[in-house]
Amino acid sequence: MAEDIIGKIQKNNALEADLRKWLRKDWKGWLERREPGHGVGDGAPDIQLLLKLPLYMQISLLIPVELKVAFGGKFTIRPGQMLWHREFAAAGGKAFFLFAEQENWEAKYCIPAALALKTKGGVNDLKELNLWRYKVEDGLESFLLKLFS
Repeated sequence: MAEDIIGKIQKNNALEADLRKWLRKDWKGWLERREPGHGVGDGAPDIQLLLKLPLYMQISLLIPVELKVAFGGKFTIRPGQMLWHREFAAAGGKAFFLFAEQENWEAKYCIPAALALKTKGGVNDLKELNLWRYKVEDGLESFLLKLFS
C-alpha cells in the first residue's frame, strides 16, 4: 500500500516536471520556479510569471501559477495550497492553476484559482469545471493576455 502511494507521488512529480519544461519552452518572458524546500512557504505556487500587458496600459502583472497533473480527470489540491490561494485572493491577487491531463498530454488548461478551489475535500473533477473555456491553445501568454486585456 505505502509503495503504491510513493509510486503515485513519484509519477506525479515527474509529470509536473514535464509540465514545468513545457512552460519554460512556451513562456517567453520572466519566469521563476518556487519550491517549498528552498525557503518558500507551504502551499505557495510552483511558478511565478511576469505578464507584460499591452504597452498602452504600461503595466506588468506578477502571476502565481500552481502546476497540476490530472489522473483520470481528477486532481488534488493540498490544504496548504488551498489556504495560500484563498489568502492571496482575499488580498486582491489573481492566481491560476495550469493543468495537464495524463491521458491527453497535449491539452493544457489554465484555470483561475478561485474556480479550482471549488473542490470537495481537495479532490475535483476536471469535467465539472467546463474546461473548454480555459484551454490553452495559442500559448499561455496569449491566453493570459486575453483574460487581462
